[in-house]
Amino acid sequence: MGGSTTNACESFHRYFGDHFTRHSPNIFLLILFLEGLNAEQERTRLKIRSHSNPIKRKDQRQKEDKRREIIGMLRGGKITMEEFVKQMGFLMLHVAL
Repeated sequence: MGGSTTNACESFHRYFGDHFTRHSPNIFLLILFLEGLNAEQERTRLKIRSHSNPIKRKDQRQKEDKRREIIGMLRGGKITMEEFVKQMGFLMLHVAL
């Protein structure tokens, strides 16, 4: 947001004050500012969500376990590449093997 301040609230206030110096600012500038603020909030939310470690649901854990099992069978020579592709394809389509 700009300026050298000690916290986010001061930074926001300074940025807001720098862009709206009149008592009655241009309404279109205010709308553009608020749209930009909304976009920044959404980017922040996405960053927070992407860095959080959500608890995996049971079906997700089972799917990961099955995927590891199929990879292990391929590496161990228990299945062919064709069978590997077939099983992984079914797994990705949520079809029970």
